[in-house]
Amino acid sequence: RNLSQITAAWQEFYKNQYELESIENAYDAKKPIIKARKNHKIVRMALSKNERYIAYVDQRFSRYKLYIYDTKEDKRKRILTRGYRIAQNTDYSYPLMAWHPNNKLLAFFIEEKGVINLGFYNLEDKELQLKEFYRFDKILSFEYSKDGKQFLLSAIKNGQSDIFTYTILNTKVQQITNDDYDDLEPSFFDNDKRIAWSSN
Repeated sequence: RNLSQITAAWQEFYKNQYELESIENAYDAKKPIIKARKNHKIVRMALSKNERYIAYVDQRFSRYKLYIYDTKEDKRKRILTRGYRIAQNTDYSYPLMAWHPNNKLLAFFIEEKGVINLGFYNLEDKELQLKEFYRFDKILSFEYSKDGKQFLLSAIKNGQSDIFTYTILNTKVQQITNDDYDDLEPSFFDNDKRIAWSSN
């Protein structure tokens, strides 16, 4: 046998052995849940804790749209449109998104004219709230605490990136790190008693 015949026989053996063909067909039959239109990019996604809702950003040049897709109802809703269709200095760093643990509230950060805005969208009453957020120069990432009362953020303040907690109700900020390293992608663990992050 030549190499191609041996390879074909090997593939056939393992397909039969592990029923790979049926698995491949099952994956091939599935259509993508979210698909970018021509010349658009899906630049960021956030899945709710119950895995029902997907928040995602569809962007073309500097113009982006924030959607929520309901996987149960197979419906999507656009909740925000910002930016311009200009192919110059495209910024993909915003919006940043995180789901509240109750799966009914989406929080997000955007930037407009150099000012950070914090937004909330409530799935129950379809209400969108936006307010200016002056605490930092830039938000790099964030997530909710398990009880939904705090954000854990990686943010730039005074020219350096550090880790902070932000209490939503009273807007209190607590600085966790204060060093010259890039402190990024923080995450709660051990029932929110401890925090892990990456640092160079």
